[in-house]
Amino acid sequence: MKKFIFNKIMEYKTKNFFSKLKEFLNFSDNIVIISHQNPDGDAISSSLGLFHFLKKKYENKKINIIVPNNFHHFLKWLKKSNEIIIFSENETYSIELIKKANLIFCLDFNSMLRTGDLENLIISSKAKKVLIDHHPSPEIEQFDLILSKESASSASEVLYNFIEILGEKKLIDKNIAECIFTGISSDTNSFSVNSNSLTHKIVSEILEIGVDKEKVQKNLFHSFSFDKMKLTAYVLSEKMKIFPKYNLGLISLSAEEKEKFNFEVGDSENFANLPMSIKDIEISAFFTNYKDFIKISFRSMGNFNANLFARKYFNGGGHKKASGGKSYKNMEETIEDFLFYIKEFLNN
Repeated sequence: MKKFIFNKIMEYKTKNFFSKLKEFLNFSDNIVIISHQNPDGDAISSSLGLFHFLKKKYENKKINIIVPNNFHHFLKWLKKSNEIIIFSENETYSIELIKKANLIFCLDFNSMLRTGDLENLIISSKAKKVLIDHHPSPEIEQFDLILSKESASSASEVLYNFIEILGEKKLIDKNIAECIFTGISSDTNSFSVNSNSLTHKIVSEILEIGVDKEKVQKNLFHSFSFDKMKLTAYVLSEKMKIFPKYNLGLISLSAEEKEKFNFEVGDSENFANLPMSIKDIEISAFFTNYKDFIKISFRSMGNFNANLFARKYFNGGGHKKASGGKSYKNMEETIEDFLFYIKEFLNN
């Protein structure tokens, strides 16, 4: 089947894409929405926004959200977040839903690889698969329809475009608007990165629907546990290293340190951005232990392309200003490699 990929809002070929999409929706009674492993604010918010929209437009269809693993409490205030199915905690039920699905929406990832243990289940499913995303270079062969807008701030912004081009903006109520605003706020770090004039235009329209932006900001950025605050103080005072020669800052966090501070999913959210608050720092990296690998998050300002760097050296990718990767070496070796690669990358 022909794929349709759109990178700029003016290049949408709505007739072909949306005729296929409507065909998929009309013949699908069981719909599953899936996002990536370690779901962040944009992943959860865009999934819930799509859920509310589809439930409002198609009242008689069965719609479920499945994520690979749990997500942080600072997102659990969103309406219906308690109905999200956590695959790692409900494997049998999740497998049953995916097998029954006629249509799977994939949000905020560009490759099935990013869905962790769900990857093979989704690929083997006979359901039609629709991608709504903003990451570069989607794995085209994995999806039946692709709505990918790299210039967008977030998958939540692309979801707004999706609803807009469907001609259904009238269906955007406070619940949907709140999800879109939360996703955009989260992925732009409260509009400090990855936002443009179109993002702010959409946010302006969303706020007019009645979103309480103070409530969203409070829940996203000012509702941390005491342990999380102590962990933040610890990484700032003990774990952050600065390399002025490269305008670089990095933070690392071991499994033992996470245990010491009663680490919960999402507690290290934004740690990759912390060094960027220091004058003249334009590149930052955050390294943290997972079971079988070191997860690395990269952030940048100026001309450093975090996406290219992650792709070239750490089997990753993302955006120019924010990307991620993995290393299967230990923490010390990973950081040594990183510093060597930074020097090589900058010199070239």
